[in-house]
Amino acid sequence: MAKRNLILLSAFAALAVCLTGCGGDKGGNSNKDGVLTFTDSEVYRQILPDYKALFDDAHKSMDNTERYVKFAKAEAYLLDQAVILPFNTEGGRYGLSRVLPYTGPYSRYGSDSSKYKGYKIIKTKNYDLLPTDRRNELKQDWKAAVERGFDATNTKEAFNAAEKAKLDAWGYTSFYTDYTTIFSSMPTTLDYLASSHAQDSDITTNLVDNLFEHDRFGDIVPALALSKEVDSTGKVYTIHLREGVRWVDNAGTDKGEVVADDFVAGMQHLLDAKGGSEDIMNSILVNAQEYSDKKTTNFADVGIKAIDAHTLQISFNRALPYADSLFTFSVFAPLNRDFFLSRGGAFGIDEFRRAKAKASYTFGNVNDPQSILYNGAYRLTEITAAQGITFKKNESYWDKEEVNLNTVKLMYTADLDASLYLDSVLNGEYAGASLSDETRDQAIAAGVEDCIYQQDTAAGTFIGAFNYNRKNYALGTGTRAAVKSPKYDDNVAKNLTKVALLNKNFRKAFYYAINKGSYNSLVSGENLKYTNLRNMLTAPEFVSLPEAYNQDGLNYAAHTSYGDIVQAELDKLLAVENQAHTDWKELDEDKHPTDKQLLEKIDVSDGVDGWYQADLANYYFKLAKEELLNEWADDFGGREKMEAAFPVQIDVVYLAEDTQPFTNLATSLETALGKSAIKINGVKAANEDDYLASTYMIATGEEANYDFYCGSGWIPDYADPATFLETLVPGGNGYLTKTLGMW
Repeated sequence: MAKRNLILLSAFAALAVCLTGCGGDKGGNSNKDGVLTFTDSEVYRQILPDYKALFDDAHKSMDNTERYVKFAKAEAYLLDQAVILPFNTEGGRYGLSRVLPYTGPYSRYGSDSSKYKGYKIIKTKNYDLLPTDRRNELKQDWKAAVERGFDATNTKEAFNAAEKAKLDAWGYTSFYTDYTTIFSSMPTTLDYLASSHAQDSDITTNLVDNLFEHDRFGDIVPALALSKEVDSTGKVYTIHLREGVRWVDNAGTDKGEVVADDFVAGMQHLLDAKGGSEDIMNSILVNAQEYSDKKTTNFADVGIKAIDAHTLQISFNRALPYADSLFTFSVFAPLNRDFFLSRGGAFGIDEFRRAKAKASYTFGNVNDPQSILYNGAYRLTEITAAQGITFKKNESYWDKEEVNLNTVKLMYTADLDASLYLDSVLNGEYAGASLSDETRDQAIAAGVEDCIYQQDTAAGTFIGAFNYNRKNYALGTGTRAAVKSPKYDDNVAKNLTKVALLNKNFRKAFYYAINKGSYNSLVSGENLKYTNLRNMLTAPEFVSLPEAYNQDGLNYAAHTSYGDIVQAELDKLLAVENQAHTDWKELDEDKHPTDKQLLEKIDVSDGVDGWYQADLANYYFKLAKEELLNEWADDFGGREKMEAAFPVQIDVVYLAEDTQPFTNLATSLETALGKSAIKINGVKAANEDDYLASTYMIATGEEANYDFYCGSGWIPDYADPATFLETLVPGGNGYLTKTLGMW
């Protein structure tokens, strides 16, 4: 059988073999140690040969109905290729809280939902929590108002007044002005333009405002900008800024007005810093890609200009249907130019790289609240692992009347005693808590069962993914090597894993063998183990069709959800697979084949284990193994030697405290596929730093030190499926491709 897309010189055969589609380009070979090596582009073409074309075809459409349908086809293709395993999202657990629902900014994308602005926390003499029936009533009122919409008759002010009257009637007339909660991941930087990690933006979104923001009803409203206009091409926006907005330092001392040039400086720093979010702008902002590629070093060529002190002009390469939502995101955050320079900063890609390497560069130092300026609802006054993070209300804030909390304190805890924390919630020290099965039972015993509610799920998606082009098998070398793979000195095992991961049927076998519900129960509890499971990359209800679509033989009604379209398109692809596997039969209770065909089906709905099909996994592994032997045996010295190299070894890095989740995952896979087929190597990281350096905090795919990692993910930045799907485009432009071991 012909091999596809890759070229190699094997350690076991000196013969160079050109694979189908390589066009004669001998891009792959073995290194001196005999480990198969391929370029990232070769690997990407093997696992996702048609994805970029499908994505581009969707992205160029300016009609949202057509655009969403085409993106759904691209996502269906992505899922059928089994390149990632969508795993779960945030939320969906049991909780207790005094925070009133939907009082802060509401958004399914970006960082606005992490803001404490607007929070209302009920305060009573007996430290009462909000009962679930009242919480549900408030939520239902809110949802009904949002679905109905607001107009001159049904105003937001009237809704707020009616809600206040209801709260008064319930006896909730006093509210906390201080809020204390916990968090488990310290931010890595305060430079809000140089990071794409949620643990950073969750903090900085409270400190620095953007052009526009979401109100409590999810509507986009003015923030640092008052209004905008777009020209007849749909490409050029003129933004009119709010006058009199002040920069302050962490002590509240005035540092000048926020002006249009701050947004120009912010955009240049975003592109210079290369923290991950620049990918968004490179593909849409005039000459941003050219600046990032150093084809121009003159930032004046880039499509962002200060027309005057309070007027900003932004020029895109094409009309953007989602521009309004993008203006709420931190890619358009301002930066005080003089302050940045005073902290050792520099403008220009090479200039900034050199400046950042110097001890004099202190902007955004995560341990120093004085290292940035503030224009948002809060100032940062304290940040240490020992003491946590403290926000103080910014008394110079342009919208301070909407800020109800004077102090927000986040207590860092890497090792939480859940029972003691629950006691602290019940006595009023903390405003609320998520509950495990154990602490839920304790809450019931404490008499607050009527206050236990189920948390909403979020739009962000966490995934499991393979490292398709692994180059790193330890942190460091020699006797100092940490997080060291059992395959470190076993090149045959390395090579077998490499070729197995490139086989679509092996990937399907692996993903179909994972019992996500069982894995998730370790965190969410048995009762809610399915609640926050996700089975596609984009949240299924993230968007819906504005109008009916009837083109190219496809017919979808207006308001059809994006997830329903993905499901329909994926079903078509899986139908082709099922036609090829009519001999695959369902098994009875004794694991004997029946007469009924075993059909492949992925349910992309939220709240179900839509991929788990253990019997199907077995069939797919047998098919994959035969394909691997037919295609690669010569490169392993013959079929017999390649068979002897099995099982395929998959390294999974984990922390000592996560032994139970690792064991659950390994058991699920090895039970479904058999230990002669697959071996899950547990690679224990001695500490969190080593774990993160091997997984989540990698800067490039080359640094990835695992075969399979479940923990990376994506929170959408704007209201369009592209925000999810562009994370997997090739060439270093897709943020999640590094999780896949590329770029």
